[in-house]
Amino acid sequence: MQTDKKAFHALINGRVVKTGDRLDGLTIKEISRYRVVFRDGHNNTSSYDIFQGRIDRGKQ
Repeated sequence: MQTDKKAFHALINGRVVKTGDRLDGLTIKEISRYRVVFRDGHNNTSSYDIFQGRIDRGKQ
C-alpha cells in the first residue's frame, strides 16, 4: 500500500474528511488544494471550490 504524503483533508460541516470517506450519501472522490469532488451512487460527480483562509474565532 502506497501512502501519499501530500494527501489533502477538508473540513466539511465541522467534520474532517479525506478521499474515500462518505458524507450524506456521497463519496469523496478527490480532494485537491482548490476543490473537493463528490460522487453519488449513480457515479455522477459534483465539484466544489475550497475556501482557503484563516478562520477567525473572535480573537483580536
